[in-house]
Amino acid sequence: MGLNAIDQLQQQLQQSGGDLSQMLPAIAKAYSLNPGLERSGLGQFALNNATKLFVIYPEYKKVVPTDNDKTLTVAVSDFVQAIERVITVSLDRKEGVKLDINKDNVQLSVNSANSGEGNEKIKAEFSSANLSISFNSKYLTDIASEVDDKDLKMNLKDSVSPVLIEDASDKNSYYVIMPMKI
Repeated sequence: MGLNAIDQLQQQLQQSGGDLSQMLPAIAKAYSLNPGLERSGLGQFALNNATKLFVIYPEYKKVVPTDNDKTLTVAVSDFVQAIERVITVSLDRKEGVKLDINKDNVQLSVNSANSGEGNEKIKAEFSSANLSISFNSKYLTDIASEVDDKDLKMNLKDSVSPVLIEDASDKNSYYVIMPMKI
């Protein structure tokens, strides 16, 4: 019974010329006419995956900053290693890391009331005057670990606005991270 419903769905898809917008009524009909489909692993898989196609996703481009005029470029490996070193003083490795950005370097610092302070300076290029901004260290390392290029490019506006991180080697990938107050 379950396979028959899947066959019906495939036939409907072919008849519609691959137009998935016409498939939802066929899925609902196949599901209601075949009660055994609900218990069928294949049927449930088809239903779950077909309905995911029709989810309306939020307009994510509205949260992607477009007016960030300050650019920070830093070597990914140096950046990740520096974050990991300064965060070792924190008992909770999710604490914020503060970036004091200058024209030619970034001072990373973590200040933990329980276990002390960690500081490190790395080379960088910044297109503007000095800026101080803080982030969740885990979020920064997670994003930096996804960047394939040797350099990480951060587009900033100020210390409280969303930051756009780009991967020069993959023009289809970008990341948005919110700063945090420390």
